[in-house]
Amino acid sequence: MKVIYKKQLEDQDLEGFDFDKEMSNLMNKLFSNSNPASQLENMLKYGFNFGNQSISGINDLLKQIRKKKLEEMRKNLSGTYEEERNKIDKVKDTEMSDVMTKIPQQVSELEEKLSSSDVDKQGIEERIDELLKELSERKEMLSDVSSKNFNQAIQQFKEYDSSKGFMSEEAKQLFEELLKNFQDINRLGEFLRKHPYGFKEGEPLNLQEAIDTIDRFEKLEELEEKLKKGEIYDIPPELIKELLDNEEYKSFSTLHKILEVLKNSGFFVMRGNSVILTPRGVRKIGEKVLKDIFVSVRKERFIGSHSSKKKGNYELDYEDRKKWEFGDNINIDIFSSLKNAIMNKRFDMETGKIELSPDDFEIFKMKHFSRVSSALLIDTSWSMSWGGKFECAKKVAIALHSLISSFFPKDTLYIIGFFTVAMEIKPSELPSIELNMNDPFTNMQDALRLARKLLKRHPAEEKEIIMITDGQPTAYCVGSRVFVEWPIMGCSPNAMRETMKEVEEATKENITINIFMVEDNPQVQKFVEEVVRINKGRAFFTTPENLGKYVLLDFVQRRKKLIR
Repeated sequence: MKVIYKKQLEDQDLEGFDFDKEMSNLMNKLFSNSNPASQLENMLKYGFNFGNQSISGINDLLKQIRKKKLEEMRKNLSGTYEEERNKIDKVKDTEMSDVMTKIPQQVSELEEKLSSSDVDKQGIEERIDELLKELSERKEMLSDVSSKNFNQAIQQFKEYDSSKGFMSEEAKQLFEELLKNFQDINRLGEFLRKHPYGFKEGEPLNLQEAIDTIDRFEKLEELEEKLKKGEIYDIPPELIKELLDNEEYKSFSTLHKILEVLKNSGFFVMRGNSVILTPRGVRKIGEKVLKDIFVSVRKERFIGSHSSKKKGNYELDYEDRKKWEFGDNINIDIFSSLKNAIMNKRFDMETGKIELSPDDFEIFKMKHFSRVSSALLIDTSWSMSWGGKFECAKKVAIALHSLISSFFPKDTLYIIGFFTVAMEIKPSELPSIELNMNDPFTNMQDALRLARKLLKRHPAEEKEIIMITDGQPTAYCVGSRVFVEWPIMGCSPNAMRETMKEVEEATKENITINIFMVEDNPQVQKFVEEVVRINKGRAFFTTPENLGKYVLLDFVQRRKKLIR
């Protein structure tokens, strides 16, 4: 498989292996599985080997992130915040000390002046009253300040400084430092309120160290959240390098490049933690399975429509012409017809007119074909899990869809999964369908009924039902009700009867039923023989390993019988 991708930056550390070769190997490995999207999900989750490098999965990265977060949580940020909050009390106490010292000292000095006879006693007394009032006001304002509410304390000091002004130079410098670090201290407090556990061990960090710790921790949380949501594309490798070990960085850089290649390939789309296979990816699986099954058969043997003896649908073959004969449709090749007239000398040089004769006419040949509508019925009950039967059946469905869409585009294929009930499966859903492990019953009647309903949508000349199963009917529907019954004496009589009614209806509608049985026991064989007797279809008893060859080769060989 050739892988085309855009070259990444050369500074990525991918030494020691050939990236192109390993990428090609990875793509081959993915598309060797019938559900590459699920396989890729598991690889991204649990990790994988790429060349000589071990790529860490999301689970490993999350484990490393949790380890780093625990390391950060062992640092003492709570002590840092307490120290910063306590500076509020230090500003308050320092300022209060100066206020209680300086103002009373000024009052005492003024009172000494009152004893002198040549002073303005009234003025001094008024000044003393002012100072005592200011002392009272300052004491009241400072008493209201509490370090318990940091933001409120800062606002109170701002009002105090604005209205009164700091008397203590030391207190003023401490307050200005708090103002400078206000946002960081506030951020530290908010962080600790959001994370009430941890961050209390060892000696308190200084404020800058605490902020650096918060930065790292929040980046780890952001990285963790992106990984949990599957937003790997949005994570720059440099962030991994900053937060985790160098080995994780090398691993993630390679993973990032691999995902870029997968994204550009058009085979996969990532939606959160889910990997979804695109229509192009589904076609690629079909091509791979088809190639594995038809490894010895040449492609050109299948290309085109199914030739048919039946008249009706036809198309012009513009590469093949013939002389017109009486009774032919007039699909004239005008250029060849005019050329024939000129070659037969029925061209007037003077007038420029060309005289056409019936002998000059050439027409395009018509290619008649039959449109075939098929319904592939796959047993998805839990018994198909034994011996790899379901996996092989799923690959057959993918391959048959690829074969019809690529080589018989005028055909129609419906895919139906059946267990206790039957339901249609869209081609895009094929790689991701799973067994119904908690459902042991097999409702062939509902599957045949749904197949008949779907096949009626297309007026094809040929209609067929292809059923892949390992058992016999054990469930049936009556109206909208579903009934189940365990086999009695080797069979489920009611389910068998209702299923045979659907076989008879399909036979009346000229729908051929071909059964591919991947289980061999006498009771099942008896049931299959009865279906063949009524419908005149065919039955094949095969192993899971040979199922694909039986189904697809039979599909093609039956078309070859229609060739004229």
